[in-house]
Amino acid sequence: MHPLLLASALAMTLCASRPQIVQQLRATTAVTTVAELEVTLGAPARDIGSGIHIYVYPIDGGGEVRVGSADGATVLYIRLRENGHDTVLFRR
Repeated sequence: MHPLLLASALAMTLCASRPQIVQQLRATTAVTTVAELEVTLGAPARDIGSGIHIYVYPIDGGGEVRVGSADGATVLYIRLRENGHDTVLFRR
C-alpha cells in the first residue's frame, strides 16, 4: 500500500474498532516510515527502547501499539500488546 494511502487509512482508525486498527497496521510495508505512522497515530506516549527505539502508542480501551525502529525512521516491527501478550502486526 502506498504510504500516503496507509496514512489516510490509519487516520480513519483513530475512532475505529480494535480489529480495524489491527487490519490497517498489518498493511504497513517496508517503505512505511515512523514519521508516516506519527502523522496519524500522533506522537508516541514514550520511547521505552534501549539500543533501538520502541515507540509506545496507547489504544483506547487498553493495550498499546509498539513500533520498533533502529534509526528513528525505518519501521522494524509493529506489535499490539494486550494483557501481557504481543501480536506481531508487521515485521521487516
